[in-house]
Amino acid sequence: MISIAAARGIALMAVVALIFGAGWVTNGWRLSAQIERQQKQYAEALQQQQESAQAATERLIAERDALDRRHTQEMEDARSENDRLLAAVRSGERRLSVRARCPSVPADGAATGVDDAGARAELDPSAAERIIAVGTDGDEAIRQLNALQDYIRAQQAAAAVEE
Repeated sequence: MISIAAARGIALMAVVALIFGAGWVTNGWRLSAQIERQQKQYAEALQQQQESAQAATERLIAERDALDRRHTQEMEDARSENDRLLAAVRSGERRLSVRARCPSVPADGAATGVDDAGARAELDPSAAERIIAVGTDGDEAIRQLNALQDYIRAQQAAAAVEE
């Protein structure tokens, strides 16, 4: 048979093992809860970053679209104005002229040096149309360049915000 002292020793060891096991299980529960909290915080932070990135993307798209609408409207307005000018030149309603100096030539052939600074020479309608077309092309190139510069500035500002 087992002596009382041995039984007490075994009982004491069983109690210690039980306390150790309970502590082990409790610590596992505590660590599991801590890991679960960290995973939840990570998921929330990730969700917040994704929402922030989505909002920034939508804002950039809206800004780009606004720039595009503005520049498109400016180009359409300029084209309409140029079309009206060309139509007026073609119909004869408007005429294109340049300043001209027309010295008078006397009968003996010597120049008199008359300064007609205020005189104007009217251009041929086809020449006027070509001049208007050159000006229109130049204006359109400038508008396109301005639109591109605005777009690049917007992209640079967006990149600076993201950093």
